[in-house]
Amino acid sequence: MVENLLYSNQYNFDKVDWKEFENNLIKYANMDQFQTSLNNLIISINVLEKKAEKLRDIILKAAGNIPKKELLNIPNIDEIIN
Repeated sequence: MVENLLYSNQYNFDKVDWKEFENNLIKYANMDQFQTSLNNLIISINVLEKKAEKLRDIILKAAGNIPKKELLNIPNIDEIIN
């Protein structure tokens, strides 16, 4: 898989309030919509996939307050060709 640099470098980690991020992770993980349990004796791939999706959603929600990097001024393709 090729890494999408525009997506992976979108957050400005130098400006993150990591304590706030940690608090948001805890807060969102405790919200009803993200509650989950693994009481099943048989854990299927589908169950694990759903749990992973919930974890992803919690992280993305908590990351909502992280400042974004400003995209570089990329020239238009027409400017490059001409």
